[in-house]
Amino acid sequence: MLTYLIGKAEKDLKNPPDGTLRMIMSHGSKQYYHCSPGCTHIKYIRQSDAKLPQRIAQRDYAKLTIDTVKKEYRVLTDFVKHYEPDLDSFIAGKLPEYKQELIMHYVDSDADFITHWLAIKEKIKSENITPMQIKYPVNKGNGKITTERGDFVRSKSEKILADKLLLRNIPYSYECPLYIRNFGYLNPDFTVLNVNTRKELYWEHLGKMDDPEYSVNAILKIESYEQNKIYPGSSLILTYESLSHPFDSALLDGLISEYLI
Repeated sequence: MLTYLIGKAEKDLKNPPDGTLRMIMSHGSKQYYHCSPGCTHIKYIRQSDAKLPQRIAQRDYAKLTIDTVKKEYRVLTDFVKHYEPDLDSFIAGKLPEYKQELIMHYVDSDADFITHWLAIKEKIKSENITPMQIKYPVNKGNGKITTERGDFVRSKSEKILADKLLLRNIPYSYECPLYIRNFGYLNPDFTVLNVNTRKELYWEHLGKMDDPEYSVNAILKIESYEQNKIYPGSSLILTYESLSHPFDSALLDGLISEYLI
């Protein structure tokens, strides 16, 4: 945005008018006057030169834009120079090593946060929630396809998705039941974590959209997310395929970069 503003302002400063602009009200109407440099001469601007006031005002706006943007750029440059993305570790690092070993950090490191997050997901999965408790299940296969991480998934497309998440270092849990208060359990295909924002999202791959029973359950499942303020494009990522429209794995990098990086 700063570069854009500078570029627009510089265009307006090519062949700018000189002098300054004054305005007075006369009988309810604005009258403009052109002051020569140093205000040695003041001239009423007639209707025949009606564009001159706008050109002078635009010139002053452009100059002010450039001056302000340059100040903002200096502030941002100084901020970036001194910014510490891992502030807690930076502060702790100021302590002697023997004290660092004794303190309890206020903020988990990314590695500790991921470990804790994955442990919670595994605990939920170990609670033996029965298939009868899962609302809107979809029949996707028997779960015997192995991912690079060693998970068993139900389709080749889910393997592609899981392997891409692993490759991009995105923490994920496969088919971790999600309990929604006053509603019941859903079974997201993938529960994923944006490590930078520490936001949890859900990824549903709808792989048999030409199957009427499957597609009805898939729609009901999506609506149940939405009824609980888990919206596509925010906390819910959706991918689709059918027999006539195979899964386009090339889209995965874009989706991961948009929502999870």
